[in-house]
Amino acid sequence: SLAEATVLVVDRDGGSLTRAWCALELYFTQQTGRQLDIFTPAGQVGSSKVTSGPLVQAIEEWDVRRCEASQAADRRQIMNFLAGVEDEMQGLKQDGGNLVLLDGWRKQLDDVTLGKGTLRRSSGEKEWAYEE
Repeated sequence: SLAEATVLVVDRDGGSLTRAWCALELYFTQQTGRQLDIFTPAGQVGSSKVTSGPLVQAIEEWDVRRCEASQAADRRQIMNFLAGVEDEMQGLKQDGGNLVLLDGWRKQLDDVTLGKGTLRRSSGEKEWAYEE
C-alpha cells in the first residue's frame, strides 16, 4: 500500500506479457488507481522515443488468457480471480474443502483435460477444457 505506481518492464521478447503473476499485479494497479509506467529497452512507452513498434503493438494486443504461470494450478487460480469466479479455488483438487498439495506445497488441477477449441496459450499449448 506504500507504492505510488507500478512499473512494467517489457523486455525485447515481451516476456512480462506472458506471465499471469504480472497480469494479477496490473489488475491490482488498476483497481487501486495507481499509476502504471511501462518501459521497453528503448524507454518509456508514450515518450517521444517509444510511440510505436513491435513491443508497443504487443502491449496493445496483450491478452491475459494467453498468460502462463510456472504452476498450472497457480494460473488457474489467478484466471479464476481475474474472471470474477466466486470461488477462485474452483478447478483445483480439493478434499473436504482443503486443497490437496503435492510435495507439501504445490496445488493441483482437478481436471487436466485439454480443450477442443483453437485458443492457445503463449507456450503454444492448447487451453485446458475448464478454461475454454
